[in-house]
Amino acid sequence: MTHAQESRPGHESKAAINLATNSIPAATDETTATALVTGVHVVVVETAEGKYRRRVYFNLPGAQRAADRAVMSGHAAHIILCQLMPVGGAL
Repeated sequence: MTHAQESRPGHESKAAINLATNSIPAATDETTATALVTGVHVVVVETAEGKYRRRVYFNLPGAQRAADRAVMSGHAAHIILCQLMPVGGAL
């Protein structure tokens, strides 16, 4: 037996709300777009099988918590400061 998820009437999903409020407008210039993606951190976790998992975080505290959780689970973890740049011409 499967259970369908129900929500309050008129209640949108969090994904729909985030997409509507957090998207970059189409008219954003490259300088503004670059400023919006600076300060990105990537957590790289090496698993017991020798594989790597990568996750992107937009603030250092979140990245540090993820690395700490991985270490507490017995994995090797590293935080790497990365630079993201918009690709192509006008956005």
